Amino acid sequence: MEQTASGIDKHLAALLPNRPANAVFHHTAEWLLLPNIIAFICGITSAPYLIFDHSSYVIGLLALFIFLVLFFHQRHKPMAAAAFLLPLFFIIGVLHGKPLAPPSDPSHIYNFINDHGELTLTGTLIEAPEINDDTTRLHIRLIHALRNGESFPIKGIIQLSMQGLFPPDIVPGDHLLFRANLARIHNYGTPGTFDYKQFLANQSIWVSGWIKKEALLLKLNTTPPLSATKTIASLPERIRYKIGMFLDRHLESPARGLYKTVLIGQKSALHPDTAENFKAIGAYHLLAISGLHIGLLSILCTFLVALLIKRSTWLLLRIPLWKTAATLSLLPLCLYALIAGFQLPVVRALLMATVFIIAYVSSKQWSVPITIGLAAFVILIWQPASLFSPSFQLSFAAVIAIAAILPKLKTYLSMPPNENRAGWGWIYQSLFQWLLASLLISVAAMIGTAPLLLIHFNRFSFLSPLSTLLLEPFLCLWSLVIGLVASCFITLMPGVAALLFHIGALGLTAANGIAAWLAKIPLSSIWLPTPSWLEVFSFYIMVIAVLLWKNHKIYRVAAVFGGAVIIIMPLYFFIAGQLRDYSEVTFLDVGQGSSTLIEMPGGKTILIDGGGSYSERFNVGENIIAPFLWHKRITKLDSLIITHSHADHYNGLPFIIERFRPDTVWINGTRKISSEFGSLLNRAEKNDAGLKIPEPGQVLSHGKNAVLLNIGGLHLPHISASLPYSKHLNNLSLVLRLEHSQWRFLFPGDIAHDAEAVLLQSDPERLD
Repeated sequence: MEQTASGIDKHLAALLPNRPANAVFHHTAEWLLLPNIIAFICGITSAPYLIFDHSSYVIGLLALFIFLVLFFHQRHKPMAAAAFLLPLFFIIGVLHGKPLAPPSDPSHIYNFINDHGELTLTGTLIEAPEINDDTTRLHIRLIHALRNGESFPIKGIIQLSMQGLFPPDIVPGDHLLFRANLARIHNYGTPGTFDYKQFLANQSIWVSGWIKKEALLLKLNTTPPLSATKTIASLPERIRYKIGMFLDRHLESPARGLYKTVLIGQKSALHPDTAENFKAIGAYHLLAISGLHIGLLSILCTFLVALLIKRSTWLLLRIPLWKTAATLSLLPLCLYALIAGFQLPVVRALLMATVFIIAYVSSKQWSVPITIGLAAFVILIWQPASLFSPSFQLSFAAVIAIAAILPKLKTYLSMPPNENRAGWGWIYQSLFQWLLASLLISVAAMIGTAPLLLIHFNRFSFLSPLSTLLLEPFLCLWSLVIGLVASCFITLMPGVAALLFHIGALGLTAANGIAAWLAKIPLSSIWLPTPSWLEVFSFYIMVIAVLLWKNHKIYRVAAVFGGAVIIIMPLYFFIAGQLRDYSEVTFLDVGQGSSTLIEMPGGKTILIDGGGSYSERFNVGENIIAPFLWHKRITKLDSLIITHSHADHYNGLPFIIERFRPDTVWINGTRKISSEFGSLLNRAEKNDAGLKIPEPGQVLSHGKNAVLLNIGGLHLPHISASLPYSKHLNNLSLVLRLEHSQWRFLFPGDIAHDAEAVLLQSDPERLD
């Protein structure tokens, strides 16, 4: 590889005779390294869609391309050798990015249970428990299973949840005995929702479980002590757990949840209202342990170390100041990663910072594209599945966008101050320059990540640059730095640690107040349908072409083309929906409960029910139903039908009413069953939705060759009063039928056999 690169160096040197050696190296690396990294990434991207059934075939391909690379290299044709590196890296990427398959080992817990089962197990707690109100989540590496008085080895990591607070005397690395109900991890089958199964599979977790009560979890004191290797391996999680417990004892919400989020990466402690405020203003990324935090912390540590070095004339004369300071800043960065538990986002941010620091310290002075490419390459070698994660995509999109405007920012910041300004005027001008540069960096990051935010979250905020500028000093430069210092005093001087955490919490409280204030601004964030990949690519083509607008006519054409696609695609989908002449029925997987989407000719959309189990931290409307509607490019509902007022049929509808504003809400007439249902109907009225109770045979919606009508009347008081079992709310469900040409769909709600019999007796054709 080095000889091939040197050969290309000679060609480039011939083409660029006036370029210095460093410039030739830059062009060599960009010409050779970046295309191969891109080919490697394309291979990982293609892996889910390419299946190599024969390993010998793959090995043959690899051998062929390796032979071609070496052959052309020996023939002194470096260009040809470099060209064959592209398919070689692509194939390596395909093999490396092969989707994870369920474990085949028969002793793995995944293969030991078929669907659900209750088992007594022993294992090691491998991560700090996540405590959310009165529920605790654990990750345990299994050792043995117990059945019929016999013990046998078993493998795998499982995710457990338990009701109640976690025993404080148990720490990561301890051996546990527990009894739990186990099941294989499953996803909601609704398109557009988060792939939770794949998320856990990337952590080698294929089974989850539930511990009914705290008494079913015991610490094993008879097990041998941990080896030195395992003790060191569990140290980061022990530190995280200790910090989390210390914060629980000394801080109140919301500061406690914010500190556990930004310091040790436990978002489960974050109050939902606080999380919503940060999401609404496009600042939720500030609560993640991301490259932004690591980068700012690195800059701050570099300046602090430089100040210390400057105090020694002896050191100044013997070492390079800034390179030494940048290198030493890696120590606090590693400490931060240790406290955060070396989770995937933390390690990714640390790797990126390390590559950038190495690039700065290196005498070769790597270019920014090479540095970004190497960081991505290292991360994907370590964890190829991270390519598909929102955090990876958003992080690199933001970094690339910032890198694109760096040359102009350098020119702007290097402008000398106005000679007519002196004293405070010069300080004000310099401060204004840096504030404007920071704002431009935030705007660039916002533009670079906007399409990806819509793909993953369907949400976008124009306040993101401003909120980042206002909140980051409080969160990172104040609270995070003080929190890291305080963490060092927890064991030796807990009183000092508590004082420091309270001082740091002032910054978190201020940030939370600013976020809450900004979130009240009308249209602080907007919700949009999921864009297609064609729209995403067109957006990035347009942005790149605008940046290069003056360089060539082709860029102006590309900018116009990209903008035209972004405008035309939504119009195309809207017109196609209006012209559709068929009906489509989709039964959504919402777990417990029911939800059905009907799309009728003419673009009419009707949602029947929107239930699911209730959780303060998981809203079935926001996390399942709404993503599916946006995935279908639906932004408004014509009608919403609530068949009856059981919670598993309406739990997710408050969010749907707020975001999709149905014109009409059809109900069975029961309004006072529960305060939650009454609040739902009040919310519908506040959003200008008309509440209607259908009569038997009434048409609720119609289109070309299609009609949706109510065929039941058991919900009406004058009918249900004279019928047996009418007190059962299920039997008061609206019963609907969709007819399209010769096709018919029946939506019976939750009526039981007795109600069905009544309907059949009154009019058998209704249920036909």
